[in-house]
Parts: sequence; structure tokens; C-alpha cells
Amino acid sequence: MSTVNELTNNERVRNWLRAVIADNLDRVVDRIMGEIKARDVASGDSMPVERLELREYSKRLLAHQGVLTVGDLCRYSGWEILQWRNTGINHVADIESGLRTIGRNLRQDYATTETPVDRVPVSELDLDDRTVVLLEKLGIETLEELCSFSAKGLLSCRGIGRGTVTKIKQALKEIGRSLTL
Repeated sequence: MSTVNELTNNERVRNWLRAVIADNLDRVVDRIMGEIKARDVASGDSMPVERLELREYSKRLLAHQGVLTVGDLCRYSGWEILQWRNTGINHVADIESGLRTIGRNLRQDYATTETPVDRVPVSELDLDDRTVVLLEKLGIETLEELCSFSAKGLLSCRGIGRGTVTKIKQALKEIGRSLTL
């Protein structure tokens, strides 16, 4: 019994025990933190949005809105992003494309199977006023309606020629959409 009392009273032994306990505690904490970090990395939630393949204006928009991580970004739907000030379909299309490269998506609107970009008016496309007016006169008001046409179908419409169809194709390509084949 006296040996135990002598050991616990010995300053060197107490320091050694403290070091062993601290070392084991550090290992346990490191292992737990590693598991948490691995889980976050696997889900991509903690990845900064700056690491996504986005255009600079989309990165600035997200920073301005306080969206710092992929996890934060995936909590929004495309339609919600479109409601932000100074945000257009090009931003949403760029963000959707950037998320797809890492296997993630924006939150889906469960009320509809359309993507928010499909509901955007054709006037939001990067097209000249003449083309927008022509499309609206033909009753083509949303991207969904425009994408349902083929190039041949558009060419058969009065006032739309090859140059206009080329402009439309280019504008749709910029946002990741196309005319039907």
C-alpha cells in the first residue's frame, strides 16, 4: 500500500500519468475529428463554394448572399436563387452546372418537376429585342416552350431565319439548354 501512496505523491509519476492521459485524449479527439471531417468531405457540405467551377459573377453573387459552402448552397432551390436581387438565369444555370461537376444539386422544388430555369421568360435570355418580340408574338414565353421547338420548327415561323436560330441556340447553350432535335 505504501508503494501506491509513494507513487502518487511522486511528482514525476503524476506528470507522466498526466502526459499519458493527455496523449490518449488527443488521439481520441483527433480520431473523432477525422471521422467528422471525412463525413463532411464525402458529402461535400463543408467544401467552400470558391472551389466550384463557377464564373466569377456567380461566385461574387454567392459571397454577397452569404453562401460560403456547398452545404449552404444546396439548401436553396433554383427558384429561390432567382428571387435574389440582380440574379438571372445565367447565374442559376452556372451554379447548377458547377454543382453537377461534384455530383450535387440544388434543392428541388417538390411542387413541380420543372427546373426553375424552364419557367423563366424568354426575355431573360441574352437575345436582342427583335428576337424576343418575335418569340412572344409566336406565343413562346418561357424557356420550356422555346426548348420544345426544333431549329427546323423555328425556321418555319415567319420572321425567323438562320441567323436568329443561331442566336437562340447560342443563348440556350450558355445556360445549358438546347432546342429539341
